[in-house]
Amino acid sequence: MCSTTSLLLLISLSKLLTAAVAHFQPCTDDFLKLTEPRNLSNCKPLHTLSAEFAWQIRDSTTPNSSTSPPTSIIDIAFGTRLTEGLVWLAWGVNPGKMAKMVGTRALIGIVQTNGSLAVAAYNVTRQAKMFCGLNPSVEPDPLVGFRDPRFEYRQDYDYYVIHATVAVAKKGEQLRLNHVWQLGYDAVGMSPRMHPTTLQHFDSTETLNLVTSQSTDFGHLQRHLRMVHGVLSIIGWGTLLPAGAIMVRYLRYPFQVQEHWWFYPHLTCQVVGYSLGTASWILGLYLGKASNRYIFKTHRLYSIFIFTFATLQMLAIKLRPLSTDRYKRYWNMYHHFMGYGLLSVIVINIFQGIGILRPAYSWKWAYVGILAALGIVVLALETYTWIKFFRPDPHKNAHAAADDSVNNPHPSDDNIVNRNSSQKPDSSAVGPSPSSAPSPAGSNIL
Repeated sequence: MCSTTSLLLLISLSKLLTAAVAHFQPCTDDFLKLTEPRNLSNCKPLHTLSAEFAWQIRDSTTPNSSTSPPTSIIDIAFGTRLTEGLVWLAWGVNPGKMAKMVGTRALIGIVQTNGSLAVAAYNVTRQAKMFCGLNPSVEPDPLVGFRDPRFEYRQDYDYYVIHATVAVAKKGEQLRLNHVWQLGYDAVGMSPRMHPTTLQHFDSTETLNLVTSQSTDFGHLQRHLRMVHGVLSIIGWGTLLPAGAIMVRYLRYPFQVQEHWWFYPHLTCQVVGYSLGTASWILGLYLGKASNRYIFKTHRLYSIFIFTFATLQMLAIKLRPLSTDRYKRYWNMYHHFMGYGLLSVIVINIFQGIGILRPAYSWKWAYVGILAALGIVVLALETYTWIKFFRPDPHKNAHAAADDSVNNPHPSDDNIVNRNSSQKPDSSAVGPSPSSAPSPAGSNIL
């Protein structure tokens, strides 16, 4: 007991130590080495695009006039590892109330066609969101100013890094920074083209407290809800519904289980799977409404199809015909083929959802493992079913003979006559046969 307690205490202390180390040194060693020459004491990994951000509050300046807000001077470094085809890297500050793309004053570093690197300041307007192009700003911005911007590629660390000194209008006692970051794979001169439209690119915003290093963003809640949406879909639609279909397919034949033994487990799997899938569908509707910046039409249409026809399948609980109904055969055909088609669409949509979410590869391989396990079960049961179908049943003739003896216990007189006539005398016996011997008149030989 003492040893167990000591082990648990040791594990707890190690976790606390790990958390403490992660809190004080969250960035990678390579990025920390890149920021050492500028003495940037604060650093944190950003939650998307494998990006990292380091900063140091230098000082504050008093306004030159009563209309100018106080300004904070911040040294920053923003970087990410080289990815194949990377053309431009961007980091910026939104002086508005929230961190979002429109209204951001950004530094964008672009890899030119000749291999050289260039950086400029940009004002990201609503026109840029409408794919109208983005060009460097000509006039300085009164709310956000950039000094000594530099864009470099460190081959020894395989990093692209933007360095700059930023002058930001100070709001309140605590210095909060609404910052946005992005990367893309195409540019024409100094005009970057549209970045990829994945969730990671859309979620690249946060509000950072530069004093406490704590960050808040609405995307954090959305990312959590997306994970819940994915887990519910995989368990409900993608696991329990196929398991229920396998159960009803093979418990009736070849195992010939009585109906009440296979129907209720099948019903339980389907009801629980449908409930979890419906919860996932409702959560997906909320996420689609909350995320008005993007929409995934194919995934949405598949989801509506799945929920609609899964609901029709669940109506079988009340609308299932009786065994005496004439149309039961046709209803069974509809129910089975609709179920198989529905399962196919579910698998396709789950993989598409994983592609949209782009979590760790473990998600994809975990569901591949689930499908492989279900496939192995189906293959084994299907093989056994066909073997049993073609194998002659040794007990079948015995049961048939037993049933015949029960139904016909007394032989008929015709059978007795036929049996006696079939017993012919042996011609090789010594002496005359009874049939060749003379018989007295009026007498019968018995």
